[in-house]
Amino acid sequence: MTLKALFFVDPIRSWGCWIDDSGDANPFRVSDNDSDPSNLPAAASPFARVPQPNTVSSIDRDPFSGRELSTLAFREFGMVRLERRAGAMTIQFDLESVAMGSISGARTLLRASIHQGPIVLAFKYGGWARERFSSIDKALSRMMQLCAHRGAKPDAMISSAEFTLEEAQEKAHPLIRRSLNAWRKSDRNNVEAFSSDLFPLRPYLLSLSENNSRGNLSYRQVGDRSYIVRYLGRDWARGVIGTLSDYGHSDTEFEQAISDPYFEALDTETPIFGHVRGLFALSQKDSEWVSYQRVVLPYHTNRGKRALAILVVPDQNVQIPFLGRSGPG
Repeated sequence: MTLKALFFVDPIRSWGCWIDDSGDANPFRVSDNDSDPSNLPAAASPFARVPQPNTVSSIDRDPFSGRELSTLAFREFGMVRLERRAGAMTIQFDLESVAMGSISGARTLLRASIHQGPIVLAFKYGGWARERFSSIDKALSRMMQLCAHRGAKPDAMISSAEFTLEEAQEKAHPLIRRSLNAWRKSDRNNVEAFSSDLFPLRPYLLSLSENNSRGNLSYRQVGDRSYIVRYLGRDWARGVIGTLSDYGHSDTEFEQAISDPYFEALDTETPIFGHVRGLFALSQKDSEWVSYQRVVLPYHTNRGKRALAILVVPDQNVQIPFLGRSGPG
């Protein structure tokens, strides 16, 4: 490992590097790391006794910046990308093609660092998945678990699991429990009113309603903080109102696969709580793995039409196995 690479293990500054298949670290400069390292306190770095480069500018910016070049580095060269920014570390690689030499080099560099913040594993397996960990040891353990699937053909699943409302009260995310309690207190014909107990949760809710025919659901309202907005954006959220739920975005297969509980909730007038994990295809972007808890809350609009309020909370530990992992970890 080069001295420059050691410099970039500094726990205070932002840093980045690509690890090649020989295990060597090839550092690059990130945009918020452009000052003179000589201004750092002597005790700032765990490698304070190691001679440092005179200026950070002696290290180039990311040589594989951009989607096309980074894809080349991941898929053709089997490299691992590390970047520390704003106190968080991201480890990125393509599970289908990553070289074990690159993985070993990344493990060595990470164990040499004294990073104390969160660790994000971003790995490609048919699409990009992101998992967050509280320590380097947990992230490295998961990396090795993932490597058991290295080179395997991706299984592009879309899976869901339902649980009882009693289980929801015990295990669901607090925001979901809050929505269930608010639903129970609300008049089913007055859910959308300002006075409704559910009204404060509107920014997190996606609502669907029946329009022209029974079972034909259209987008009614999409909250600015609802989970789907982080993928499709606020412009999409504003423009999709009135569109059939099956055709509101590019991945109609995903939407159709997860919609069965909608009709069960409408027919029984009972909330449905469950977990979802699947590969979500994005138009003009790489597909992404999503995993979340979900509650579907039935009600009637002020005109008497059957409707649903859906609240989704991301959760990487849903009870649906994914590459050797299921549940809390």
